[in-house]
Amino acid sequence: MNKRVRFYVGYERTESGGYNLIPFDSISEPTQETFGNRFFAVIGAFKTRRGQKFFVRCGKNNPHLQTVNDAEFYAKHYAKKEVSR
Repeated sequence: MNKRVRFYVGYERTESGGYNLIPFDSISEPTQETFGNRFFAVIGAFKTRRGQKFFVRCGKNNPHLQTVNDAEFYAKHYAKKEVSR
């Protein structure tokens, strides 16, 4: 079976009580046993690295980005705007 790298974003707690969004790649699906010591939550798998990076950059406290599909859609939309400029 051909395993491929998938793109995820982990929610990492900060000392001030907030959280940071940390991009990471994994061949297997993240579980509590594999990534639970680092993240309290994970979102993914993203279809593209572009969607993953867009979610990290714009997803924190953004009501328009609540799912992986939202991030993929807006990342593609804004990439097209950048090309047309």
